[in-house]
Amino acid sequence: MALTSQERVRLRQLELEIERNLTGFIQCGRALLEVRESRLYRERYASFAEYCRERFAIARSTADQLCRSTQVYETLAGSGMQIPENVPELTLRPISQLPSSDLQSQAWRLSAMVAPEGKGPSHTVTAKVVRMIRDATEGDGRKREVPPREQMFTRPISRLAKIDTFDVNVCLLHIKTPEQAENISHACAVVADRCHQIQVQLDERFPRAHYNQTSPAH
Repeated sequence: MALTSQERVRLRQLELEIERNLTGFIQCGRALLEVRESRLYRERYASFAEYCRERFAIARSTADQLCRSTQVYETLAGSGMQIPENVPELTLRPISQLPSSDLQSQAWRLSAMVAPEGKGPSHTVTAKVVRMIRDATEGDGRKREVPPREQMFTRPISRLAKIDTFDVNVCLLHIKTPEQAENISHACAVVADRCHQIQVQLDERFPRAHYNQTSPAH
């Protein structure tokens, strides 16, 4: 399908932007997004994948990831987050896996708080934070049947124990006042006491020799 003269001019502007910023990120991603969403490739190429491959020698998956990370940047910047325009695409890539703008904003905020002082979040930091968020909201991502006798009161304990990306510092980032700290500390003490009661009952009902081999080390 032919482009209008205005579309041809705009396509040329965008392609120059992409060529200048292929080793960069934000400007390139913005230009690719517009080309893809407006289908400005349609006059000479059958698909966006073919356009990316033939025009810039990049895979469709690479172009789509640049677009996703750019959209994350726009979301964060648009919500008032302090995020430099020269942030590496690799740093934002894990955050693009989160399904909502709210979770993406929370992930960046937490990443900025746990990053080394004087430095912005790195790919390692954002990846770890995103893993914790996904573990907490989605579990391990595998569909599995819940044992019919697993009770609702013990399920949260089992789920917490299975989060292998658990990081106490990330969990406590929202604690800002002594009152909050006191409430959480009290709740932890109550949960610890009740978990101890559960352990005592389990030891009485099932000799530890039967399940100790699979129990976490203390």
